[in-house]
Amino acid sequence: MRRFGAFALFSILAAAAAATAPLADEGRIPVFQPTTISNPGHYVVTRDIVATAGAAIGILADNVVLDLNGHTISEPFAQPVILVFGTSNDVTILNGKTSGGTFGIESQTTVPTRIRIESVSVSGTSAEGIDIRFPDRVEIVSCRIESPGGDSGITVNSLNNVESFGGRFIGNTVSAPDFNGMRFHGLRNGEIRGNTILHPGLNGYGIRLDAGSLAAADTGGNLIVDNQVFMPVSAGIVNDGIIVNDSGNLIRHNVVMTSGGIIVVGNNNLLVENLVSRGHGDGFFIVGSNNHLEGNEAVGMGGCGIDFAASVTNIYRNNILRGNLGGATCGVAATNGGGNIS
Repeated sequence: MRRFGAFALFSILAAAAAATAPLADEGRIPVFQPTTISNPGHYVVTRDIVATAGAAIGILADNVVLDLNGHTISEPFAQPVILVFGTSNDVTILNGKTSGGTFGIESQTTVPTRIRIESVSVSGTSAEGIDIRFPDRVEIVSCRIESPGGDSGITVNSLNNVESFGGRFIGNTVSAPDFNGMRFHGLRNGEIRGNTILHPGLNGYGIRLDAGSLAAADTGGNLIVDNQVFMPVSAGIVNDGIIVNDSGNLIRHNVVMTSGGIIVVGNNNLLVENLVSRGHGDGFFIVGSNNHLEGNEAVGMGGCGIDFAASVTNIYRNNILRGNLGGATCGVAATNGGGNIS
């Protein structure tokens, strides 16, 4: 995806008036037209805004709260609707809608950034719904992403792929992404909880975690809990629910109903009480070593209940592995701790 120079995006905005506009109630600064925010403060949108050129709203300051106040910010051009750029830090965006544009919200700062996005609905983007690059800590809570293009509905990438980041991603819904629902590159000690991914794209994943070139000690340790990934199973559609490419994570109470189930490439992960059903492929595909599967259920899959691909040091016990065409388990022998039902 082509990146646009931050200052060029705003060179022909109609006005950059938010910093000097009269104060709204409770000291909040009103935003009522395409705007670049260049000073700290609590800003509130007072009416729907349509971009006239470039991004509709740019944020070029620290310590900014942007309350969309239930309004819709629309972007008819190939630009992000809301852009956080420069050295901005400690930014909060909440309570409204974005429509159109390349990204609903994009952060392309030059420093590791803390950003929170809450209760924002994003629709009609040609690329990712929310795209965060160079994060320090990110929180995305109770957002809804509808039919995003690009790689994923929500993408958060580590700084230059060499530094990890923390964050919480809770209660979001991503519907009909072109590829992945949510993708995280370099998340460490984070929380991915209670998200719903509907209809991930062809060859995509509902939730994807990658370590990439980061050292194993710099990623992982995440909670991946209580998420749902759903895609009606049909001929020719191949996708997977969750893929974890790093180590030391707790993967618990997730419900997956896609072509393939849960894939674990990393090591030392604990998979507990996940439910995978009615897909074409394997319920659980375990590539890494020293992973522990307990109390999971894989039923009615076209492949194996659990496929151990590469290591004999994994252990499984007390799992229900019934009605899978490829059998209860297959691949390399793993340690059967007992109590499995097939």
